[in-house]
Amino acid sequence: FNSQKLYYLLERKSYITIMTDKGDDRFAISVQVTNIEKPQDYKKDTNYTCKISIETTHGKWSLNRSFKDFEIFHANLVINDSFRGLNFPKIPARKGSVASIDDYLSSKKNEYTQYLSEILHRSILLGAKDILDFIQAPEKVRRAAKKVMEIENIPVKSGQMKKEGEKWKGYRSRFFVLLPNYLLQYFETADAYQIGIQPKGSIDLTLATKILVYDKTSNPYSMGIKTPSRIWKLQCDTEADRDEWVQSLRNLLQNPQYTGYIMDYNEAQNQPQQSNGQQSMTNGHHSSQNGKKGDENEAKFKEEISAQQSAMEEQDKQIVELQTRMQSLISKNELKTEQLKDEIAMEYKQQLDIQRETMVKWKEKIQELSEEIVNIEQERKDADQEYKNKILELNKEIEELKEMNNEQKKAIDDKDDVISKTQDDVKEMGQAIMKLQKEAEGRKNKQYSISDKLFKIQGDNVSKLKYGKQSRKMVIFINKINHLFYYDDNGSNSKGDQKFIVINDISINNNTIQKQMNKPWFLVIGEKRSALFATESNEIRDKWVNFVKKSLGKVNDENDDQKDDK
Repeated sequence: FNSQKLYYLLERKSYITIMTDKGDDRFAISVQVTNIEKPQDYKKDTNYTCKISIETTHGKWSLNRSFKDFEIFHANLVINDSFRGLNFPKIPARKGSVASIDDYLSSKKNEYTQYLSEILHRSILLGAKDILDFIQAPEKVRRAAKKVMEIENIPVKSGQMKKEGEKWKGYRSRFFVLLPNYLLQYFETADAYQIGIQPKGSIDLTLATKILVYDKTSNPYSMGIKTPSRIWKLQCDTEADRDEWVQSLRNLLQNPQYTGYIMDYNEAQNQPQQSNGQQSMTNGHHSSQNGKKGDENEAKFKEEISAQQSAMEEQDKQIVELQTRMQSLISKNELKTEQLKDEIAMEYKQQLDIQRETMVKWKEKIQELSEEIVNIEQERKDADQEYKNKILELNKEIEELKEMNNEQKKAIDDKDDVISKTQDDVKEMGQAIMKLQKEAEGRKNKQYSISDKLFKIQGDNVSKLKYGKQSRKMVIFINKINHLFYYDDNGSNSKGDQKFIVINDISINNNTIQKQMNKPWFLVIGEKRSALFATESNEIRDKWVNFVKKSLGKVNDENDDQKDDK
């Protein structure tokens, strides 16, 4: 880690020196969607074409990309494991809410300029091959962008920490790498990082709003990175380790030199012009002063230059010392590497000797097994031949059985025809019998009834009868259920006052009633009340009495009633 950090400091120092001595060598980029062309049938086809102009410190070019190209490009970025956890800008939607087509094109031009600008100004993204291919970058620009990406990928700090899951709140150990491009990547293990396996995820520090330090008791040696979407909780093994990580993160986030973004080309061009303008204004102001004061300022300026040169020489000495230390560390690492190679070679040789002995034993075992396999193969061939002979015999028997089966099948088919015809006849007979049975059952269960227009005397028992009050009623008696229904006979079809009596008995013998009545009559007796009806003639009365008694099963009493009547 010390050698990596030293190399990073040297690289960063040289990069800063280049920017200081040669301001025009800094890599900067700007992008602008200059025009959007409509398709021929723009009302149905929404795949417009964007004309894009890109200008960098290493060249300027233009290209065309359609809305669909942008959508495919964005989808590939999102699923790329190298950028897992990175905060991408939102791809502009094709649909718009503006009134006219000109307003729509102007709006989309600004949206796509903003989208592509956010992508290309991220230092971690610009050097990626997919992005350089999408913007059709020239070779000179590709080399410069990759150089920036390589420098930004030199770790600031790395080490093992435990990370709390987003859904599952347990902690898992991960190997973390802090990069100057504002990315904190985490891998399964340190070996996974060393051999170049893609990270399990990353924390985009451009979204970080605060670095938190937790209480020792509830969350020992823990810290948090607060973002708008979640708080990333990390746990170290010791308090010192935790403090180092916190300080490294805060130094990176508070250092104005590192932002995770590449400078905009237009802003980089304006800065020298502004400084030149300020210098000319200062010179004009100083020209109005007297010559003596100008000489004093010139002397002070020379002293400042001399002091800066001394500071630069001191920095150069420190760089030489760092380079010497770095070379020493590299030499030590090379010696350790050679020793490690020798140890590995010796161990590998021992393993080879063990494998040779094992292979000799296995070779002998294989020869024994080969002889057994030959014997087994011969036995299998003999068994196969015997099996084939049996199969041939069985096939002959099967053919003979097939012929017999065909003959029997033909005889069975003939019998089936006869049985089928017989079954059809039986079925027809059964249907006829069922039909007759239903008709007989219908006749048996059929309810007969009798009805007439009769006179009803008011009163519901013999003692309460009012012989002077009679009303004409329509009377109906239904056989089997022994229900007698009656209602007013007023010429209308309304049966609102319909009443009924469940009859237990019928009588025409009562001296009290006989004395009061001047018409033929009969009395029906129910469970709770009775009713007295008068008829026009004896024939109608006898018809009713006989029908009701027959329904009640009291036909034997008919003669006694007739005698009493006489």
